[in-house]
Amino acid sequence: MVGGYVYVGMALWSRPAKPLPRGTVLAEARAGASGEVARLFEDIDRYCAEAGIRYYETGMVDYCIRGKHNWKTDANCENRCRYQTIKYYGLSGDFGDAMRGLDSALLTAGWTGRGSGLEWILTDYCGPHYGPDKPKPTNFPRQYLVQNMPGASYTRGNFRLTIRAQEADSTGREFVLRFEDVMAMPHDLSHRNERVVATDSLVPVILASHRYMLVIGVMADDYFVN
Repeated sequence: MVGGYVYVGMALWSRPAKPLPRGTVLAEARAGASGEVARLFEDIDRYCAEAGIRYYETGMVDYCIRGKHNWKTDANCENRCRYQTIKYYGLSGDFGDAMRGLDSALLTAGWTGRGSGLEWILTDYCGPHYGPDKPKPTNFPRQYLVQNMPGASYTRGNFRLTIRAQEADSTGREFVLRFEDVMAMPHDLSHRNERVVATDSLVPVILASHRYMLVIGVMADDYFVN
């Protein structure tokens, strides 16, 4: 007791996450996630081929997030692993028609994008503002390009799908779209393996031959948790 007050000390605690397991269990789970993501891309690639959307390149990221165990946060797991494939395409046709077709193909394949899919992007953003004869939003008074619209997202069970688009910027500025939101990873990782696409060189190649570039990512969310 000091000056009539009782001080109670609080011990701050923390412990490191347990390591990922050794042996085949993680490798088998990773192989299963990779195979399922590849299978889910089959419907996407089939539609793109039929719609004249040209495939260019594939990236991959596989990572595991360490669970935090301390006085502030006590995660219910030790490690949480995710696998994502990212593909890059070029599109020369009508953007709205191609995206409506892709949205229909995704819904038919079992994806859900209510309130966040391509139809939402086309209705709330593309329709009112995109095109030389449309009024621009106040934050894009000069140009309103497809990369200024939000990305579309879908879910299917334990999988997430993200779509971003880009077109050439006639002002001559550098390409404004970066793909951290497509390939975003936390910092505290217990495992990381990736195949990075050199977008600084790929983007100009695609946009030299096509009006638009599409970036589509499919993620197996939490394919392994311990």
